[in-house]
Amino acid sequence: MLIATCGSFAVWSICSPEDKIVTIDMGIDYLRPVPGTDLIAEARIRYVGSRVGNAHTVIYPFGEKDNILAEGRSVYNIRRNDATSESH
Repeated sequence: MLIATCGSFAVWSICSPEDKIVTIDMGIDYLRPVPGTDLIAEARIRYVGSRVGNAHTVIYPFGEKDNILAEGRSVYNIRRNDATSESH
C-alpha cells in the first residue's frame, strides 16, 4: 500500500486537485527484510499523460537511502475534472 499511495500522490501532485487517481497496475520487488525502524518512500514520476500516469517508488530505512528494501512500478488512471460536463 505504501508504494501505491506514494506513487499516486506523486502523479496527483502535477494534476488538478479535483482530478481522481486510481491504481490500475502495480509491480513490487521486495529486496530485503524490513528492519524495525522508520521507513521513507520516495516516488519519481516517469510519465503523465491526459489519462494515464506512471511512477517508480523506492522504500528504504530512514537515513539509509542506499539500502533499498523494496521498489515498485505503478500505473494510474487519471480521471480529469471536466467542469464543462457537470450539470447545474
